[in-house]
Amino acid sequence: MTRWYTEKKKEHFYKEAKRTGYRARSAFKLLQIQLRFHLIPKNGIVLEILDAPGV
Repeated sequence: MTRWYTEKKKEHFYKEAKRTGYRARSAFKLLQIQLRFHLIPKNGIVLEILDAPGV
């Protein structure tokens, strides 16, 4: 295993995403933004355009 992968598996939000069923830890950032700014309407859809680690 790479060092990056080993450290990623120890990361709090990675573990929390797996525990709650989210596919990525970025879901927590979206939830945080939504709670603060209410940008996404109820039953709205979010489309992820970029999917590249480190970008």
